Amino acid sequence: MIMIRSIFLFLDRTYVLQNSMLPSIWDMGLELFRTHIISDQKVQNKTIDGILLLIERERNGEAIDRSLLRSLLSMLSDLQIYQDSFEHRFLEETNRLYAAEGQRLMQEREVPEYLHHVNKRLEEEADRIITYLDQSTQKPLIATVEKQLLGEHLTSILQKGLNHLLDENRIQDLSLLYQLFSRVKNGVQALLQQWIEYIKAFGSTIVINPEKDKTMVQELLDFKDKVDHIIDICFLKNEKFVNAMKEAFETFINKRPNKPAELIAKYVDSKLRAGNKEATDEELEKMLDKIMIIFRFIYGKDVFEAFYKKDLAKRLLVGKSASVDAEKSMLSKLKHECGAAFTSKLEGMFKDMELSKDIMIQFKQYMQNQNVPGNIELTVNILTMGYWPTYVPMEVHLPSEMVKLQEIFKTFYLGKHSGRKLQWQSTLGHCVLKAEFKEGKKELQVSLFQTLVLLMFNEGEEFSLEEIKQATGIEDGELRRTLQSLACGKARVLAKSPKGKDVEDGDKFTCNDDFRHKLFRIKINQIQMKETVEEQASTTERVFQDRQYQIDAAIVRIMKMRKTLTHNLLVSEVYNQLKFPVKPADLKKRIESLIDRDYMERDKENPNQKPGRETQGPSKPGVALRLVGAARRLLPIPRAPPPGSHMTGFGGRTSCVSRLVVWIRSWLVLVPSPLGMDPPRLRFRPPFFYGCLLLLPLLLDGLVVFQTYAVDLEVKDDFNVSCLFAKWMMKFSITYEGTDESKTSIFMLPEDVRYIGTSCGNETSGPVLSIEFGEGNSWTIHFTKTKDVYQGVITFVYNTGDGVFFPDAKRKERITVEASFPANPVPLNTAFSCDTEDTVKSGDVTQTFQSVTLQAFLQDGRLSSQKTLCDNDATASTAPAASKSILLAAITGTPELNATETPSSPTVQPEEKPATGSYTVKSGLVTCILANMGLQLNVTQQVPTMINFNPNSTVATGNCGKTTAVLRLSDGNMKVDFLFAVRNSTISEKFYLKGVDITVTESSNGIFSASNHTLNNWETTMGNSYLCRKEESIQVTPSYRINIFDLKIQPFEVEEGQFSAAEDCTSAVDYFFVPLLMAVALVGLVWLVLMAYCAKIRHRAGYRQI
Repeated sequence: MIMIRSIFLFLDRTYVLQNSMLPSIWDMGLELFRTHIISDQKVQNKTIDGILLLIERERNGEAIDRSLLRSLLSMLSDLQIYQDSFEHRFLEETNRLYAAEGQRLMQEREVPEYLHHVNKRLEEEADRIITYLDQSTQKPLIATVEKQLLGEHLTSILQKGLNHLLDENRIQDLSLLYQLFSRVKNGVQALLQQWIEYIKAFGSTIVINPEKDKTMVQELLDFKDKVDHIIDICFLKNEKFVNAMKEAFETFINKRPNKPAELIAKYVDSKLRAGNKEATDEELEKMLDKIMIIFRFIYGKDVFEAFYKKDLAKRLLVGKSASVDAEKSMLSKLKHECGAAFTSKLEGMFKDMELSKDIMIQFKQYMQNQNVPGNIELTVNILTMGYWPTYVPMEVHLPSEMVKLQEIFKTFYLGKHSGRKLQWQSTLGHCVLKAEFKEGKKELQVSLFQTLVLLMFNEGEEFSLEEIKQATGIEDGELRRTLQSLACGKARVLAKSPKGKDVEDGDKFTCNDDFRHKLFRIKINQIQMKETVEEQASTTERVFQDRQYQIDAAIVRIMKMRKTLTHNLLVSEVYNQLKFPVKPADLKKRIESLIDRDYMERDKENPNQKPGRETQGPSKPGVALRLVGAARRLLPIPRAPPPGSHMTGFGGRTSCVSRLVVWIRSWLVLVPSPLGMDPPRLRFRPPFFYGCLLLLPLLLDGLVVFQTYAVDLEVKDDFNVSCLFAKWMMKFSITYEGTDESKTSIFMLPEDVRYIGTSCGNETSGPVLSIEFGEGNSWTIHFTKTKDVYQGVITFVYNTGDGVFFPDAKRKERITVEASFPANPVPLNTAFSCDTEDTVKSGDVTQTFQSVTLQAFLQDGRLSSQKTLCDNDATASTAPAASKSILLAAITGTPELNATETPSSPTVQPEEKPATGSYTVKSGLVTCILANMGLQLNVTQQVPTMINFNPNSTVATGNCGKTTAVLRLSDGNMKVDFLFAVRNSTISEKFYLKGVDITVTESSNGIFSASNHTLNNWETTMGNSYLCRKEESIQVTPSYRINIFDLKIQPFEVEEGQFSAAEDCTSAVDYFFVPLLMAVALVGLVWLVLMAYCAKIRHRAGYRQI
């Protein structure tokens, strides 16, 4: 053809080119070849059969003439019969060949070998496409090979070989497996499912088997490292495999409730205990990070906290902590993961130890000043009972020297802290004894019980078990373990007759004068009760008791939000909120308990159930439940100690250096945390709940409740000049995709925020306020200025993987939104102000600001008096909007209302005069603010409401300074800040009340604040206190004021924790009538008693029986 075209090339270019109806020589030749040769079926079949035979021979490993194939296939393509005549048959033959090959090789070869064969086949087919096949064949050819060699055998490959590959940690084969499965439809999904099942199965073998308890945590850490490495290297950090791994770990690790949490706590204890020389500080820090990853998976975090606290107490009291830095690092990790409430008691334990050191310095000075004779060195640990584990006290008979030391310390301590009671805890005491044996002198490190036993042998040579028991007062079980450690352990300082490993009733004990040991100081360990099963059971039981209150709180919280709910829906929502597993039977008991205590009732209006309170038996599926009214009510506090509790301990040295641990009881106020306000629609039973407060104890660690946090800060540059002033309250409303449906998370800025990255900027960048909170959430506002205005741009990054704010989120990801705030530019040297709500919407996020005072690019570092108001403030009337009204103590409820209605709530009027409380603020160990007062909040907006502050639940905090001071009183959801300042007069310095801030949190309506910083009250000479026995009223805003009763306050120059001389608000004449009024009241009371007595006599006289 080519030669013929060349011969007639001139004809082709002249004659044919001028006549468009004629085909070219080449096209005519192809058409004739196609018509008379290739179109012949026999010729075509033989040609294609020959091509297919050559390809099959090549696939079987024979060498062929590839150039011939390339020419033949090129000819078919030129004749335009490649796809119709060749490709179809080629793909059918390929499908048949690889289908048979796949079936055969899956039975003959192991999975790794089979995977390598499949990869080799894919490479060969790709090479054929490049060498002689048409490019159009590439996609169907590769798809056919993948389908027959992979797609048809996905399940077989995974079931036959995946577990083996994972067990053997064959990284290269796993990488090839993932690479091949990624090419096949549903391949990755099948691999993902098998991956989950493998992790669950392998992890369950670690967790479920009690024989592996000793190595469980280490095996979990090793397994986690292994799967992380596989995900990173083999699965290319596929996020689906990461999330699947987390879900699988969370599933299998909680198959055995509570035990993994306990063992993780003990594992941490083994790593943080002194004597652990396996790792450097850096390695220990990495180990703690790995443990925290495992810790995130467990549901029973409260179990972990209980055992961790018990072990931490032992490390601190016995001085066996390997590193204080490591301890605090672990504490910081727990706080970051679980919040400040989870670690508050643990942090309190460290504070107690630090305070104990200071007290012991003072006690040693006291001993020197008193010239107390003796050679005993004494150390005492003062411990707050609420922070530390509960120890059962044991009364033992101490030697007179120890008793004398106790009395000396008691006199010293109570002299500084009157009103407290010491309770000595002997079970944790430790001593160092000096002993003389034939070999020479030794020092014995022993427990207090061991000390009491050994000291008896200074008075005699042989004692029986009963004699030792009578002399020491040690309980029988503890005494037998003590004697066993002294006479049957490695260091046998006592001899027992008859010999044996156990202590029997008739045994006698003598001092072992022939005792020998290579060390001078010898530690004799107390025999432990198999890590006392009873102690473990006791700790676990206390956790279970605490969980009951968390379940109660979750049920009440759900019912307050939903008002009426069927049993099945309530159970489902409770399971979603709780962070630990609950048995259905236990949940039913808690529901019945709440019904019995009138927290809720069965809905009488539901036709599917019996009448309300008459319904008996457990709640049944399908029965609707309704919340019973009680705007606020006190839930019982679990395991509340006696009024005020502290613990102490001490140790020392003599011929017996005693080290005893003691309990101290002192006045301690338990401060509950508010659950939140009532929604508008509740059932109310006035006779039962009138005036009660619904409070949630701080001990409910699993409850997610945030107090509103106000941004209030002033940013300064390197020259201490302010560049940014920001004060506001904010909350977020974020819509996100849940596992079943779209959800909305509404939360306020929590209190434990971190101002990381906040600065005044530089020459090219303006001030930046940056806030981080929770797990991976950050909020930043960056200010810029142009000409004579400035404006901020908010960048909010929220993490839907943070289960605290986004429970049941379908996707765990970080999402960024941006918005401008303030909405309009603000003139320079002008502050932006917005008292009402100002919302900023961006995507699925709505940010609500309130009580805003903001100014960037401060001139001379001062806040400007000129203000630019937000649109809402500029258009608002003088009367507050109804939507902003605070319903502080509303006990509401009309069942007939629809859920969408928000009626105004009737109010509860408290007693006319609130109880007087005593409040103290300290700076370090020094008292700097003292206050006695009864406090009442008076709201005149819409329906008048008055709320008394309860001294028993009010917490005093604040700041102390030389010229300014702040006293904050917080009672549940209410906070009042008293701002004091100092002014110079012509005679002397005087302090006065400069301002008052009121902040109230309401669960359904958000937060509200009222402020007045233009006051001039309570002016008093510095160094004195201010006294006023009459009622005082301070108007904060037109709608809000506070009433103060029996006030005595000193915010500056407090000496020795006592009030100084008082300056009275009224003259002495005002009190002339007080005794007279008291006398009149007393006479009136006597008169009433006499009248009642006379009436009773007359009653009896008139109705005497005949």
